[in-house]
Amino acid sequence: MATSSLRRLLRSADADLLRAGMPRTSSRRVRERLVRKETPSRASRGLVWGVGLAAAAAATVVLVWLNLQGRPSPVFPDHESVASVAQAAPAEWELSAGEAFTFDHAGRPARMMASVTARLRAEPEGIRIVAGAVEISVRKGLEAAATRFLVSAGAIEVIGTRFSVTQDPDGGSVALHEGAIRFVSQDGRELLLSPGCALRWPLSEGPLRCERDNLKAERPPQAFTTNPPRARPSTRLPAASSPAPSAPQQVDAMALLDRVARLRSLGRFESAAEEIESALAHGLGGPLREQLSYELGVLLTDRLGDPGACSHWIRHSREFTAGRFLREAEAARVRAGCPPAN
Repeated sequence: MATSSLRRLLRSADADLLRAGMPRTSSRRVRERLVRKETPSRASRGLVWGVGLAAAAAATVVLVWLNLQGRPSPVFPDHESVASVAQAAPAEWELSAGEAFTFDHAGRPARMMASVTARLRAEPEGIRIVAGAVEISVRKGLEAAATRFLVSAGAIEVIGTRFSVTQDPDGGSVALHEGAIRFVSQDGRELLLSPGCALRWPLSEGPLRCERDNLKAERPPQAFTTNPPRARPSTRLPAASSPAPSAPQQVDAMALLDRVARLRSLGRFESAAEEIESALAHGLGGPLREQLSYELGVLLTDRLGDPGACSHWIRHSREFTAGRFLREAEAARVRAGCPPAN
Protein backbone atom coordinates (compact mmCIF):
# COMPACT_ATOMS: atom_id res chain seq x y z
CA MET A 1 0.00 0.00 0.00
CA ALA A 2 1.33 3.44 -0.91
CA THR A 3 2.44 5.66 1.94
CA SER A 4 0.01 8.41 0.86
CA SER A 5 -2.92 5.96 0.94
CA LEU A 6 -1.91 4.80 4.39
CA ARG A 7 -1.74 8.35 5.71
CA ARG A 8 -5.17 9.17 4.22
CA LEU A 9 -6.62 6.13 5.97
CA LEU A 10 -5.05 7.17 9.26
CA ARG A 11 -6.30 10.75 8.95
CA SER A 12 -9.83 9.45 8.25
CA ALA A 13 -9.75 7.13 11.27
CA ASP A 14 -8.36 9.96 13.41
CA ALA A 15 -11.21 12.27 12.39
CA ASP A 16 -13.80 9.57 13.17
CA LEU A 17 -12.34 9.05 16.63
CA LEU A 18 -12.34 12.76 17.41
CA ARG A 19 -15.96 13.11 16.29
CA ALA A 20 -16.88 10.20 18.55
CA GLY A 21 -15.43 12.04 21.52
CA MET A 22 -12.19 10.11 22.06
CA PRO A 23 -9.59 12.30 23.78
CA ARG A 24 -7.03 13.76 21.38
CA THR A 25 -4.17 12.13 23.29
CA SER A 26 -5.69 8.68 22.78
CA SER A 27 -6.04 9.15 19.02
CA ARG A 28 -2.45 10.43 18.86
CA ARG A 29 -1.22 7.22 20.50
CA VAL A 30 -3.13 5.18 17.93
CA ARG A 31 -1.41 7.09 15.14
CA GLU A 32 2.03 6.66 16.71
CA ARG A 33 1.54 2.92 16.93
CA LEU A 34 0.33 2.62 13.35
CA VAL A 35 2.77 4.94 11.59
CA ARG A 36 5.96 3.06 10.77
CA LYS A 37 8.94 3.62 8.51
CA GLU A 38 8.78 1.97 5.13
CA THR A 39 9.52 -1.76 5.41
CA PRO A 40 11.02 -4.15 2.82
CA SER A 41 8.65 -5.03 -0.01
CA ARG A 42 8.21 -8.67 1.04
CA ALA A 43 6.84 -7.44 4.40
CA SER A 44 4.38 -5.07 2.76
CA ARG A 45 1.64 -7.70 2.69
CA GLY A 46 1.91 -8.11 6.47
CA LEU A 47 1.74 -4.33 6.83
CA VAL A 48 -1.47 -4.24 4.80
CA TRP A 49 -3.04 -6.87 7.04
CA GLY A 50 -1.84 -5.00 10.14
CA VAL A 51 -3.37 -1.75 8.93
CA GLY A 52 -6.62 -3.55 8.13
CA LEU A 53 -6.81 -5.00 11.62
CA ALA A 54 -5.93 -1.63 13.17
CA ALA A 55 -8.66 0.07 11.16
CA ALA A 56 -11.15 -2.58 12.27
CA ALA A 57 -10.07 -2.04 15.88
CA ALA A 58 -10.48 1.71 15.48
CA ALA A 59 -13.99 1.20 14.10
CA THR A 60 -14.80 -1.01 17.09
CA VAL A 61 -13.57 1.70 19.47
CA VAL A 62 -15.80 4.24 17.72
CA LEU A 63 -18.87 2.03 18.02
CA VAL A 64 -18.27 1.20 21.67
CA TRP A 65 -17.50 4.84 22.52
CA LEU A 66 -20.68 6.08 20.89
CA ASN A 67 -22.74 3.34 22.50
CA LEU A 68 -21.46 4.08 26.00
CA GLN A 69 -21.76 7.84 25.59
CA GLY A 70 -25.50 7.63 24.99
CA ARG A 71 -26.46 5.52 28.02
CA PRO A 72 -27.55 6.82 31.44
CA SER A 73 -25.15 5.10 33.80
CA PRO A 74 -26.50 3.28 36.89
CA VAL A 75 -23.39 4.46 38.76
CA PHE A 76 -23.52 8.09 39.87
CA PRO A 77 -20.26 9.62 41.18
CA ASP A 78 -21.09 11.95 44.05
CA HIS A 79 -24.72 10.91 43.54
CA GLU A 80 -24.98 12.88 40.32
CA SER A 81 -24.33 12.04 36.71
CA VAL A 82 -25.10 13.42 33.26
CA ALA A 83 -26.86 11.43 30.53
CA SER A 84 -28.51 12.25 27.23
CA VAL A 85 -32.11 11.13 27.15
CA ALA A 86 -32.40 11.83 23.44
CA GLN A 87 -29.68 9.27 22.61
CA ALA A 88 -30.24 6.80 25.45
CA ALA A 89 -30.85 3.18 24.56
CA PRO A 90 -33.61 1.44 26.58
CA ALA A 91 -31.93 0.50 29.86
CA GLU A 92 -33.33 0.15 33.36
CA TRP A 93 -31.56 1.42 36.46
CA GLU A 94 -32.25 2.39 40.07
CA LEU A 95 -31.81 5.50 42.18
CA SER A 96 -31.52 5.03 45.93
CA ALA A 97 -33.35 7.37 48.30
CA GLY A 98 -31.66 10.77 48.18
CA GLU A 99 -29.69 9.91 45.04
CA ALA A 100 -29.99 12.23 42.05
CA PHE A 101 -28.81 12.66 38.50
CA THR A 102 -29.00 15.42 35.93
CA PHE A 103 -29.65 14.97 32.26
CA ASP A 104 -30.39 16.90 29.11
CA HIS A 105 -33.33 16.61 26.74
CA ALA A 106 -33.66 18.84 23.66
CA GLY A 107 -31.08 21.16 25.21
CA ARG A 108 -33.03 21.59 28.47
CA PRO A 109 -31.29 20.60 31.73
CA ALA A 110 -33.32 18.59 34.24
CA ARG A 111 -32.63 16.99 37.61
CA MET A 112 -34.31 13.96 39.18
CA MET A 113 -33.93 12.98 42.85
CA ALA A 114 -35.38 9.81 44.39
CA SER A 115 -37.50 10.20 47.53
CA VAL A 116 -37.48 6.43 48.03
CA THR A 117 -35.72 3.84 45.88
CA ALA A 118 -36.95 4.42 42.34
CA ARG A 119 -36.66 2.19 39.28
CA LEU A 120 -36.32 4.06 35.97
CA ARG A 121 -36.09 3.12 32.32
CA ALA A 122 -34.94 5.19 29.34
CA GLU A 123 -37.27 4.83 26.36
CA PRO A 124 -37.38 6.61 22.99
CA GLU A 125 -40.31 8.76 24.18
CA GLY A 126 -38.71 9.75 27.49
CA ILE A 127 -37.83 8.41 30.93
CA ARG A 128 -40.30 5.91 32.38
CA ILE A 129 -40.81 5.89 36.14
CA VAL A 130 -41.37 2.17 36.72
CA ALA A 131 -41.66 2.26 40.50
CA GLY A 132 -40.84 4.46 43.47
CA ALA A 133 -41.08 8.19 44.15
CA VAL A 134 -39.04 11.01 42.61
CA GLU A 135 -38.95 14.81 42.58
CA ILE A 136 -38.12 16.39 39.23
CA SER A 137 -36.97 19.89 38.30
CA VAL A 138 -36.82 21.00 34.66
CA ARG A 139 -35.53 24.36 33.45
CA LYS A 140 -38.21 26.44 31.78
CA GLY A 141 -38.26 26.32 27.98
CA LEU A 142 -40.47 26.28 24.93
CA GLU A 143 -43.55 24.07 24.98
CA ALA A 144 -42.42 22.51 21.70
CA ALA A 145 -39.43 21.07 23.54
CA ALA A 146 -41.45 19.62 26.41
CA THR A 147 -39.68 16.84 28.31
CA ARG A 148 -41.74 13.67 28.74
CA PHE A 149 -41.82 11.38 31.77
CA LEU A 150 -43.77 8.15 31.33
CA VAL A 151 -45.99 6.54 33.99
CA SER A 152 -48.40 3.62 33.89
CA ALA A 153 -51.42 5.79 33.05
CA GLY A 154 -49.83 7.97 30.36
CA ALA A 155 -47.18 10.68 30.03
CA ILE A 156 -46.29 13.89 31.89
CA GLU A 157 -45.15 16.68 29.57
CA VAL A 158 -43.01 19.28 31.31
CA ILE A 159 -42.74 22.87 30.13
CA GLY A 160 -40.53 23.98 33.02
CA THR A 161 -41.36 23.16 36.59
CA ARG A 162 -40.83 21.21 39.82
CA PHE A 163 -43.09 18.31 40.70
CA SER A 164 -43.25 14.95 42.49
CA VAL A 165 -44.27 11.57 41.06
CA THR A 166 -45.07 8.31 42.83
CA GLN A 167 -45.64 4.99 41.06
CA ASP A 168 -46.42 1.55 42.46
CA PRO A 169 -48.07 -1.61 41.09
CA ASP A 170 -51.57 -0.35 41.96
CA GLY A 171 -51.30 3.18 40.56
CA GLY A 172 -49.63 6.47 41.32
CA SER A 173 -49.89 10.24 41.45
CA VAL A 174 -48.25 13.49 40.37
CA ALA A 175 -48.26 16.70 42.44
CA LEU A 176 -47.13 20.01 40.95
CA HIS A 177 -45.13 22.43 43.13
CA GLU A 178 -44.09 25.11 40.62
CA GLY A 179 -44.56 25.88 36.92
CA ALA A 180 -46.84 23.90 34.61
CA ILE A 181 -47.12 20.31 33.42
CA ARG A 182 -49.54 18.57 31.09
CA PHE A 183 -50.74 15.03 31.77
CA VAL A 184 -51.67 12.98 28.69
CA SER A 185 -53.48 9.71 29.41
CA GLN A 186 -53.01 6.59 27.32
CA ASP A 187 -56.40 7.18 25.68
CA GLY A 188 -55.50 10.75 24.72
CA ARG A 189 -57.23 12.76 27.45
CA GLU A 190 -55.23 15.78 28.64
CA LEU A 191 -55.07 17.89 31.79
CA LEU A 192 -52.93 20.99 32.30
CA LEU A 193 -51.88 21.07 35.95
CA SER A 194 -51.20 24.30 37.82
CA PRO A 195 -49.31 24.68 41.13
CA GLY A 196 -51.20 23.03 43.98
CA CYS A 197 -52.84 20.51 41.67
CA ALA A 198 -52.46 16.74 42.07
CA LEU A 199 -53.67 13.89 39.85
CA ARG A 200 -54.00 10.24 40.81
CA TRP A 201 -54.28 7.06 38.77
CA PRO A 202 -55.83 4.64 37.90
CA LEU A 203 -57.92 7.26 36.16
CA SER A 204 -61.69 7.42 36.38
CA GLU A 205 -63.95 7.80 33.37
CA GLY A 206 -64.73 11.25 32.00
CA PRO A 207 -62.67 14.44 31.96
CA LEU A 208 -59.48 14.48 34.01
CA ARG A 209 -59.70 16.60 37.16
CA CYS A 210 -57.04 17.71 39.61
CA GLU A 211 -57.36 17.43 43.38
CA ARG A 212 -56.88 20.55 45.49
CA ASP A 213 -59.02 20.87 48.58
CA ASN A 214 -59.76 17.27 49.55
CA LEU A 215 -56.74 17.18 51.87
CA LYS A 216 -58.90 18.73 54.59
CA ALA A 217 -61.12 15.65 54.69
CA GLU A 218 -58.32 13.07 54.57
CA ARG A 219 -56.73 11.39 57.56
CA PRO A 220 -52.92 11.13 57.46
CA PRO A 221 -51.28 7.68 57.39
CA GLN A 222 -51.77 6.09 60.82
CA ALA A 223 -48.16 4.95 61.17
CA PHE A 224 -46.91 8.53 61.26
CA THR A 225 -49.63 10.65 62.84
CA THR A 226 -50.37 9.38 66.32
CA ASN A 227 -50.15 12.39 68.63
CA PRO A 228 -48.30 14.63 66.18
CA PRO A 229 -46.12 17.26 67.88
CA ARG A 230 -47.59 20.74 67.99
CA ALA A 231 -44.93 22.68 69.86
CA ARG A 232 -41.91 24.22 68.21
CA PRO A 233 -38.98 23.07 70.37
CA SER A 234 -35.47 24.27 69.71
CA THR A 235 -34.34 20.76 68.74
CA ARG A 236 -36.56 19.36 66.03
CA LEU A 237 -35.02 16.04 65.07
CA PRO A 238 -35.98 13.10 67.34
CA ALA A 239 -33.43 10.40 68.02
CA ALA A 240 -33.54 7.39 65.71
CA SER A 241 -34.92 4.13 67.00
CA SER A 242 -35.07 0.65 65.50
CA PRO A 243 -36.53 0.87 62.00
CA ALA A 244 -39.75 -0.91 61.12
CA PRO A 245 -39.68 -3.89 58.72
CA SER A 246 -38.71 -2.76 55.24
CA ALA A 247 -41.90 -3.72 53.36
CA PRO A 248 -44.44 -1.88 55.61
CA GLN A 249 -42.08 1.12 55.84
CA GLN A 250 -41.93 1.38 52.03
CA VAL A 251 -45.73 1.52 51.75
CA ASP A 252 -46.06 4.10 54.54
CA ALA A 253 -43.20 6.16 53.10
CA MET A 254 -44.92 6.39 49.73
CA ALA A 255 -48.13 7.63 51.36
CA LEU A 256 -46.23 10.14 53.49
CA LEU A 257 -44.18 11.52 50.61
CA ASP A 258 -47.28 11.92 48.48
CA ARG A 259 -49.10 13.77 51.24
CA VAL A 260 -46.14 16.05 52.08
CA ALA A 261 -45.72 16.94 48.40
CA ARG A 262 -49.38 17.88 48.10
CA LEU A 263 -49.33 19.95 51.30
CA ARG A 264 -46.32 21.88 50.00
CA SER A 265 -48.06 22.42 46.67
CA LEU A 266 -51.01 23.94 48.50
CA GLY A 267 -48.73 26.23 50.52
CA ARG A 268 -49.56 24.39 53.75
CA PHE A 269 -45.97 24.34 54.94
CA GLU A 270 -46.78 24.11 58.65
CA SER A 271 -48.84 20.97 58.05
CA ALA A 272 -46.09 19.50 55.86
CA ALA A 273 -43.53 20.13 58.63
CA GLU A 274 -45.77 18.43 61.19
CA GLU A 275 -46.18 15.38 58.95
CA ILE A 276 -42.40 15.04 58.68
CA GLU A 277 -41.90 15.60 62.42
CA SER A 278 -44.36 12.84 63.21
CA ALA A 279 -42.65 10.41 60.85
CA LEU A 280 -39.24 11.13 62.40
CA ALA A 281 -40.66 10.80 65.92
CA HIS A 282 -41.93 7.31 65.11
CA GLY A 283 -38.49 5.93 64.39
CA LEU A 284 -38.28 6.09 60.61
CA GLY A 285 -34.72 5.11 59.68
CA GLY A 286 -32.43 4.65 56.72
CA PRO A 287 -31.80 7.05 53.83
CA LEU A 288 -35.39 8.27 53.92
CA ARG A 289 -34.88 9.60 57.46
CA GLU A 290 -32.00 11.77 56.29
CA GLN A 291 -33.98 13.12 53.35
CA LEU A 292 -37.00 13.93 55.51
CA SER A 293 -34.76 15.66 58.06
CA TYR A 294 -33.27 17.76 55.27
CA GLU A 295 -36.73 18.58 53.86
CA LEU A 296 -37.89 19.60 57.33
CA GLY A 297 -34.91 21.92 57.70
CA VAL A 298 -35.66 23.53 54.33
CA LEU A 299 -39.27 24.11 55.35
CA LEU A 300 -38.20 25.68 58.65
CA THR A 301 -35.58 27.85 56.95
CA ASP A 302 -37.14 28.96 53.68
CA ARG A 303 -40.90 28.67 54.20
CA LEU A 304 -41.65 29.14 57.88
CA GLY A 305 -38.75 31.30 59.10
CA ASP A 306 -38.82 29.18 62.25
CA PRO A 307 -36.36 30.23 65.01
CA GLY A 308 -35.70 26.54 65.65
CA ALA A 309 -34.12 26.09 62.21
CA CYS A 310 -30.55 26.50 63.47
CA SER A 311 -31.05 23.96 66.24
CA HIS A 312 -32.48 21.56 63.70
CA TRP A 313 -29.49 21.94 61.38
CA ILE A 314 -27.09 21.32 64.30
CA ARG A 315 -28.86 18.06 65.14
CA HIS A 316 -29.04 17.12 61.47
CA SER A 317 -25.29 17.56 60.97
CA ARG A 318 -24.51 15.54 64.11
CA GLU A 319 -26.73 12.62 63.10
CA PHE A 320 -25.76 12.54 59.42
CA THR A 321 -22.04 13.24 59.54
CA ALA A 322 -21.41 11.65 56.13
CA GLY A 323 -24.80 12.17 54.56
CA ARG A 324 -25.95 12.84 51.02
CA PHE A 325 -27.01 16.43 51.66
CA LEU A 326 -23.90 17.90 53.29
CA ARG A 327 -23.47 20.78 50.84
CA GLU A 328 -27.20 21.50 50.61
CA ALA A 329 -27.59 21.45 54.39
CA GLU A 330 -24.63 23.80 54.85
CA ALA A 331 -26.10 26.22 52.30
CA ALA A 332 -29.46 26.16 54.09
CA ARG A 333 -27.74 26.72 57.44
CA VAL A 334 -26.10 29.85 56.01
CA ARG A 335 -29.46 31.05 54.63
CA ALA A 336 -30.95 30.62 58.10
CA GLY A 337 -28.26 32.92 59.53
CA CYS A 338 -26.93 30.25 61.87
CA PRO A 339 -23.52 30.68 63.52
CA PRO A 340 -20.60 28.81 61.92
CA ALA A 341 -20.52 25.10 62.64
CA ASN A 342 -17.92 23.97 65.18
